[in-house]
Amino acid sequence: MIVVPEHADRWRILVIGAGSIGARHAANLALLGASVGVVDALPALAQRVCHEQGCRYVESVDDALRSGAFEAAVICTPNHLHIPIAQQAAEAGLHVFIEKPLSNSLD
Repeated sequence: MIVVPEHADRWRILVIGAGSIGARHAANLALLGASVGVVDALPALAQRVCHEQGCRYVESVDDALRSGAFEAAVICTPNHLHIPIAQQAAEAGLHVFIEKPLSNSLD
């Protein structure tokens, strides 16, 4: 049984990366009642996930972060992009969840 937290419909979460893990996070968040936006470097991939999960397609990370439409970001990009995108999201004031591993480098 899935328990939906109170006020879950108020969550506005951007999933960055629409591969298998990003699609899974988008599906789970939508199931919990969150308002989910999905963006990917491959627009067709993000659009497919949005169509399947009832999410909102977002054209670019920059536009999404500038819009103020989201309060949290789930980073599901290739490993080498985790830190730069997380820094962007944090600087925009979003809460950040980064899929493992945190990075592909200790730098």
